[in-house]
Amino acid sequence: MYDQESIENLFGKDVLEYLKNKNRGGANNQKGNTYENVFTVYQIALQAKKVLETHQKILVASQIVAFVDDLILDHTEENFRQHHQLKNSQTESWGTGYKSIADDFEKQHTINQELGIKSEIKLVLSSPELCAKLSSSIPDYIQPFTQVCHFHYETSLRLLLLKESGLAEAIKYLCNTENPSTDKIEYVLMALLGAWEGCDKSNISILEILQQVKNVSPSYIRCFTDNAQIDLQVELILAGIEGLKYINSRGFLVLEYEELDYRELEYDCTTEAFKRFQQRVISTNPQTFDELVQLC
Repeated sequence: MYDQESIENLFGKDVLEYLKNKNRGGANNQKGNTYENVFTVYQIALQAKKVLETHQKILVASQIVAFVDDLILDHTEENFRQHHQLKNSQTESWGTGYKSIADDFEKQHTINQELGIKSEIKLVLSSPELCAKLSSSIPDYIQPFTQVCHFHYETSLRLLLLKESGLAEAIKYLCNTENPSTDKIEYVLMALLGAWEGCDKSNISILEILQQVKNVSPSYIRCFTDNAQIDLQVELILAGIEGLKYINSRGFLVLEYEELDYRELEYDCTTEAFKRFQQRVISTNPQTFDELVQLC
């Protein structure tokens, strides 16, 4: 993403060596870093709607040779990059001069300007008190492109989901139903974490990460295409079953019978399994809910 020769030409050999050492240390520490990983998949989930519905290409990178490298979101079609530095600590400061947070932010913005890329650079903190302190003391020379944000740290994903409502809402978008259970939200979050931790973090597209999650957990993740439709003949048969309500929820067929029985098909409407289910419905023409359920 960043050419080392350009960095050396802009800032000198010593700065390039500092960045390379910083990258090696960050890559070693990143493995198993729950705070950084959960925040990253939160940002991936936040961008999922843009990626799936408007088909924009957004790349993700972490611990590459850059000044602010914990998480980089590259909005390629908008020529815009969001850099994030994460600190799960109670004692941080902007600092001054070489190797300080403020200097890293300034240099990151400078090299992005040289490349003609718009920048947004964020310091993400787990301490709300530290967040308030550093928000009110951003140095003037980085103020125009710098933000300070708070993101909770918890060892339990369930507790984190309770405290970070934005995280829960972002994950809900990826679930196969609009009102998923807490267990399903937590499961999808864990699947997303697994996909992120197992991928090449140098420059991967969000769509590719989402597709990996879908491949691993197809029955929990929404359909990604716009053509997840139910055959009209099948709809007519379903409409004729007394007491049955059905909806196409994010590409999945959901059945509800007289508010007593609720079923979600485990495969979405684009799969071969769903095609075979529709063929069974058409050939059998079930007249009751019990007959229909036997075909699922």
